[in-house]
Amino acid sequence: MKIIHYCFGLPPYSTGGLSIYAKDLASIQSENNEVIVLFPGLKKSKLSLKKVNYINKKIKLYRLDGLLPSSINYGIKEPLDFIGNKDIKEIEKIFDKFGFIDILHIHTLQGLYPEVIKYFKNKNTKIVYTTHDFLPFSLTTKYYLDREMVINSNLEQSIKAPSTKALYLIRNPFFNKLKKIKILKKIFNKKVKGDKLITYDLEYKKNYLKKRNELYKFYENMMNDIDIIHANSNLSKEIYQTKFKNIKVINITHNSIMEHSLIKNKNDILNIGFFGEGTKDKGFLLLLSVLDKLYNDNFKFVLNFYGPANLNERPYLKYHGAYKFSELDNIYKNIDLVIMPAINVETFSFVVLEALSYKTPTIVSNSVGAKDLCNKDFIISSGEDLYNLLTKILNDKNILNNYFNYVLKIESLKMHNDKIINEIYKGGK
Repeated sequence: MKIIHYCFGLPPYSTGGLSIYAKDLASIQSENNEVIVLFPGLKKSKLSLKKVNYINKKIKLYRLDGLLPSSINYGIKEPLDFIGNKDIKEIEKIFDKFGFIDILHIHTLQGLYPEVIKYFKNKNTKIVYTTHDFLPFSLTTKYYLDREMVINSNLEQSIKAPSTKALYLIRNPFFNKLKKIKILKKIFNKKVKGDKLITYDLEYKKNYLKKRNELYKFYENMMNDIDIIHANSNLSKEIYQTKFKNIKVINITHNSIMEHSLIKNKNDILNIGFFGEGTKDKGFLLLLSVLDKLYNDNFKFVLNFYGPANLNERPYLKYHGAYKFSELDNIYKNIDLVIMPAINVETFSFVVLEALSYKTPTIVSNSVGAKDLCNKDFIISSGEDLYNLLTKILNDKNILNNYFNYVLKIESLKMHNDKIINEIYKGGK
C-alpha cells in the first residue's frame, strides 16, 4: 500500500504523544509499504512541498508550506484565521505527483484545507482520522466533560494564545530551534500555559464564541468527509459519536512499550509516582489535597514527581525533574503506584501505558482514555474516591499485588499495526 500520514511533524522535529505515535506507526508500516509523512510548514501564498531528510530513510518526509495556521498547545486567538479554502487545481498540482494513494491517515485537522480531503476522496483514497485531540469540540488541547469548563478554557486560552503571525513563525525551523532553548521555552510556556487569572467581558465572550462556532462548523464539514474515525479509547469514541459516525476503537501504543520483567526494590513506605505537568488540569492540585489529608492522618508515603519544576512544597514530595524513556527502568524500580487524576479529558495517555508495561499499578480518573486498560477498581471520579482508595492501599499493600489480575494485556506495536491495517485500513468504509 501507499500511505500518507499527516501530522504536526516527527520526532525530533516535533514532540508529544501525537508525533511519537505517528512516527512509530509510520516506521513499522514503512517496512512493507510506501509511507509518506506530511507536516505543516511556512506561511506562503501558494502550496509547495519541501523534502526533509529523516533518520528513517524508508519514510519520505515533506514539509507542506502554504497551509492554514496550526496551534498545537496554545489555544486559538482568532478562529476565523483558521478557516480557508484552496483552488482544487493548486491541490492537484501538489498531490498528483504522488500517484495513487491507498490511505490518507490524518492525525490532526489543523492546517489542512478541506479541498485536500476532497481531493483524496475523489481519488478513492480511504481517509482515516485518529482522535488525538478534540478540535471539533474544543479549540485548545483541553477538553472537559463539563461544557461550561470547555467554554471558559477556550476563552481564557484565546486571550493568552500567540497571534496567528507568531504561530506561523513557530513553524520556521530556525525559530523552532530557538524555542527549545530552556530560558526562551520557559518564558513562552509561562505566557501561553500559565495559570494567571484571565478576565473578559460579555461582549468579548459573545464575539469569540460566534467565531469559534464558525470554526467548529468548518472542522465538522471536514470530518464528514472522513471515511472512518480511529478512536484511541472508548472515551474518545463516546465524545466523537455525539456528532460523527463510523468509529472504531483501537487503543494506541508506541515503539518503546513492551512488557518489562522488572525486579522492583522493596520500599518500606508507599512510593507514589506522578508523571507530567503539575497543573490543575492534570489533577496535580487535587492529588496534593488528598495526600495532605492522608499525611495529616499520619499515613507514611512519598510522592515522586517526574516533570517540569513546580513551586508546591510538601514534606512528602520529591521532585526529580523531567525524564527520558531511557531512564524508565531505574525510575520504575522504586515506584509502587502511579496516579493520574486528570480533570481534563485525556484522549488516551502514554504515561498510563508506560506504567502498566512496568507492572506498576495505576490509579486513573474517569477522564483518562487509557482507563480502558486499567483495573476497574482503580478508576476514580472524585477526590473522595481517591482518598478512600489510597486509605485502603496504605492499610493493606496486598491490594496492589492483585491489581494485574484485572488488567488488559499490553500489545506490541506490531500487533497494534496489524489491527490498524486489517480493521481500519482494510475494514469496510
